[in-house]
Amino acid sequence: MMLADEPWGTHYKVKAYPFDLRDQFAFISDLTCRGKSAVRNIGAEFVTADYAITSEQP
Repeated sequence: MMLADEPWGTHYKVKAYPFDLRDQFAFISDLTCRGKSAVRNIGAEFVTADYAITSEQP
């Protein structure tokens, strides 16, 4: 596992592989859900950033 602090948050990189490549996307989704659940279980909150899209040009 690799860990890096970025300006927008903490970036985790995990090397893991499914048993069958056909299950790759379900495997990635499962790891993502488990990771977010583990973060919530320790009391951390996820941060969202507001953004604005304007059609005005300078």
